Amino acid sequence: MDGSTAQIRPLISNKDIELITWGDIMMAQFKHSGELEVIERVAQALVHFVAPRPNGIALVTVIGHDALFLSQESRQVMLDTLSNVKVLASATVVAGKGLKGVALRSGMASLSMLFSKYFPNKVFGTVEEACAWLAITMSGSHFNWSVTPIQIENAVRAIVPRG
Repeated sequence: MDGSTAQIRPLISNKDIELITWGDIMMAQFKHSGELEVIERVAQALVHFVAPRPNGIALVTVIGHDALFLSQESRQVMLDTLSNVKVLASATVVAGKGLKGVALRSGMASLSMLFSKYFPNKVFGTVEEACAWLAITMSGSHFNWSVTPIQIENAVRAIVPRG
């Protein structure tokens, strides 16, 4: 993937989620809901996005401070989907502060451990950290991606403004 030619494409935009693609990266911001129907829509969009990309994709997920905890059914849908598509790496940002932020990061970290047998993934506290890690991870010789952290961050900022 060449970051200089990639374009942002919106897929879903509503009160619960913003979902876009940028080149071979799918980016999601969960704003309010992690309910099953939202997760199923994201899973369906992910399967369709990956299908024409046999070399795989990367993910950036931002969990907003008002997002809800995932139900067991929602976690299972994501696990089933992510274990059956070619994801090269995934960076998750948990934006919550205080006790809720700690609980959300802890929950995402435990979910992240389940995904680690399929692809490299990590949970972060900021968009900047996540984008830097993803750019470094994807620039490895076997991935052959030419993207910078700032290019990824600029794309993420389409759905997650600064602040």
